[in-house]
Amino acid sequence: MFRTLKRLIGIWEPREGVVYKSKDAGYERKFQSCVKIITECFIDGSWQECSFILKKGKYYVFVPKFKKQFVIEKKYVKVKKTKRVTGWSEAMLSDGTLGDAKNLEIRYRLMVKDPSKMTLD
Repeated sequence: MFRTLKRLIGIWEPREGVVYKSKDAGYERKFQSCVKIITECFIDGSWQECSFILKKGKYYVFVPKFKKQFVIEKKYVKVKKTKRVTGWSEAMLSDGTLGDAKNLEIRYRLMVKDPSKMTLD
């Protein structure tokens, strides 16, 4: 029951030591869709593309727009994962044929609760 509830409301916890970054993952047979992964951080009043890693209770967030890496304690960050189907496209399948596939966006969003706790690394 709790597992289903976690999926529905978007409660999600990143794994320690894994780098999360935006990329086009291509066609996934498991989902039968083209998957695009987007990582964003809410800084300066808007969502900025970023990459992040969780190490020892701290988030290390790199924002390419500012060319800076920030360090934020885990308790000051709210993280959410969402999945959204954005339409249809053609994908090259493993047997060389073209097939219809859904466009699936997976978004990892970091919301900093207290911006004053962000420090430069």
